Amino acid sequence: MKKKVIVISIFLFLITTIIWLLYFKGIIGNKPFKHLNKSDISLISVLACPPNMTVVINKEEQIDEVVDTLNTVPTYQKVDSSKIIVGQLIQFTLIMKDSSILKLKVFTPTIVINGQSYLSKYGVCEELNVLGNKLLKNN
Repeated sequence: MKKKVIVISIFLFLITTIIWLLYFKGIIGNKPFKHLNKSDISLISVLACPPNMTVVINKEEQIDEVVDTLNTVPTYQKVDSSKIIVGQLIQFTLIMKDSSILKLKVFTPTIVINGQSYLSKYGVCEELNVLGNKLLKNN
């Protein structure tokens, strides 16, 4: 009986340690926008560079699309934002109804949220990039 309790205790300790390492070492991502609601947003501006164009999004269906995409964005470990990043920049600036501003810059596979850089999934960054370019073309 004592041996069984020890084995179970060791097993639970190992599981807890593995989960802790995965979470705090950045393997399991955070979803910083999971509580973002479209009702909190008054408008969104999208900047793409190149071609150095900005559009303002205030149509409900377009805001829905941006919010639905942002709700799924995972971030992992913080990274140094001073590194040189090559490629197209897509920036979403969300103006909230309470007058606060949320800036999200996408440099695949890095996401910058209000000045803090995080690693993210390549596919998610590409999805945001495609969405930003689509919104630019449709406005």
